[in-house]
Amino acid sequence: MAAITVEKDVYEGTTPKLSFTIFDNGVAYNLTGATVTFGLKATLSDAAYIVNRACTLDADPTTGKCSITLTAIETGTEGAYVAEIKVVSGTSVIIPVQFTLNINDSVLG
Repeated sequence: MAAITVEKDVYEGTTPKLSFTIFDNGVAYNLTGATVTFGLKATLSDAAYIVNRACTLDADPTTGKCSITLTAIETGTEGAYVAEIKVVSGTSVIIPVQFTLNINDSVLG
């Protein structure tokens, strides 16, 4: 249900902007009135989230586009993390995608 555009490489201690486009049957999902949340955990079974906050919707929510900028603290430890996008629209809760976000060690340390 979602197409994801993520920076090619996310590096430890940086502040990357992650951009997402939510689709429903190949058509941009109208996010008017919806809340889109980005979650990030070390593992799927973890109870605690490293990140669990709302994304910023595009100026035109009918495009289905949203983004979130991670902080240097949130990207502070390298590894492969479980990420998820959740859309809440009215009484509907949609989790269109889960994916792995790799945070790589900084080349210059």
